[in-house]
Amino acid sequence: MLSTWRRWYTGLTIWTLVLGKRAAANVVIIARLESPDSILDYYVVPAFSQLHGVFHVRTDDNAAFLEIYHFATLKPLIEAFGRCPTQELA
Repeated sequence: MLSTWRRWYTGLTIWTLVLGKRAAANVVIIARLESPDSILDYYVVPAFSQLHGVFHVRTDDNAAFLEIYHFATLKPLIEAFGRCPTQELA
């Protein structure tokens, strides 16, 4: 999913994260866009978190419960699901 930003009349930049009542997948990845061709960061939300609703996030100072799903890159996720060689049984 993608989340584009909008600037409020106060000058604050806000991104809207929409998570339905039922998870669309086992893991939902939302990329916050800085511009149409540049990703700022990611929110990675597993279905078992049961997080749902509409959340308005800022550049910083977001609710702590959202920050646990916030990642600068997807590298930790990719590494967590990476392949590991198995040893042959003799």
